[in-house]
Amino acid sequence: MSWKRAPASVVAISRIEGNDLDSVCTAVSRALELCPTWSSLIPRGARVFLKPNLSSAETFHTTNPLVTASLVRLVYRAGAGEVLVGDSAVVGSDMEEILHVTGTRQACEKEGARVLDLKGQERTIVEVPGGECHRRVEVFLPVLQADVLINVPLLKTVPGLGISVAMKNLKGILSDADKKAFHRSGIVASVCDLNRAIRPHLTVVDGMQACEMMLRPVPMGIILAGADPVSVDAVAAGVMGHRPHDIRILRHAADTGLGEIRLSRIRIEGAPIASVRRRVLVPSENLAELSSYFCPGLPEGKIRIREGKACSGCMVQCLATLDRLMREEPEVLDAYERLTMLIGSGARLPKRIDGVKMIFVGNCTKDLVPDGVDYVKGCPPWSRDIIQTIREGRGTPAPPLGKRT
Repeated sequence: MSWKRAPASVVAISRIEGNDLDSVCTAVSRALELCPTWSSLIPRGARVFLKPNLSSAETFHTTNPLVTASLVRLVYRAGAGEVLVGDSAVVGSDMEEILHVTGTRQACEKEGARVLDLKGQERTIVEVPGGECHRRVEVFLPVLQADVLINVPLLKTVPGLGISVAMKNLKGILSDADKKAFHRSGIVASVCDLNRAIRPHLTVVDGMQACEMMLRPVPMGIILAGADPVSVDAVAAGVMGHRPHDIRILRHAADTGLGEIRLSRIRIEGAPIASVRRRVLVPSENLAELSSYFCPGLPEGKIRIREGKACSGCMVQCLATLDRLMREEPEVLDAYERLTMLIGSGARLPKRIDGVKMIFVGNCTKDLVPDGVDYVKGCPPWSRDIIQTIREGRGTPAPPLGKRT
């Protein structure tokens, strides 16, 4: 992989004037033209890898195919010989379903790209220079074999990191084993380690709409583009209404010398941040607080959440469960006087569990489950399975086991 990158301190913002491929392509092209050295980034005949966010079949969770297809068109126009589009889905998801439901395969293949499910590809080890948590990571080979790597995330906020845009999107190039290891070892430092090992040549952010907490779409109507993923993420935080230094992963990236997050030292080309800013919630890391925000109608004391070191996947699926039950099946929760949900490694049982109705959520809680009490397996567990467990009344009282500490 060759390395030609524009100055890290430049981030372009372009408004999108329509909702069709030509309009989006115009906005993407405008953003690229504002990035220094874009015109010389792609050697004639180069193999270019585009890495969108294709984590799930929920369309507003994923990079809009209009943005990815626009890049395919523009990269070929710039002289590329081959364009690959690929990602690996969240553990347990079906990439073919995601590619079909989102329309990504059809849109990108129509523009001449080859679309890959990375999980079917070979992997290789990449060393992490100065890694905090990881000395090496396992990366899918087609990403490394490309001459140019373009990261194509979307604007998104999630628990644990605050925002999930350029830096976090690279996690999709890792094996499933490494993805899980990142959450065990600390997601903030681990994502920073990954960005030390792999540096895309360019990041183009789908800002057609933002994904708020994996639960709500927020219309934005912009494209961001820049060479340094840390600076791009800082600007992304700004357009979503937040100071970059208030975002934990950005603060950590800056403190460890990974990139620039001071907006005063990032040159913004195109539309000013203030002219496109729209508030998108950056979540608390406390699931109980999040549930009160996203499910304000939930009766106080009805659901008690005991969480350990839950990853964003578990937290989002639990929030989605409560949100969908409150909106679609509130009578299901009426059957419970009180229900305790335990999630995340290190979650602690109540001091007394006799007669308490509990649901253990996710593989991290498996070793805590008392005999006779079912749990919802998965890494992450899916909200449909949690809902089904609650609906069927399988959150049954624990047998009398006495006190627990």
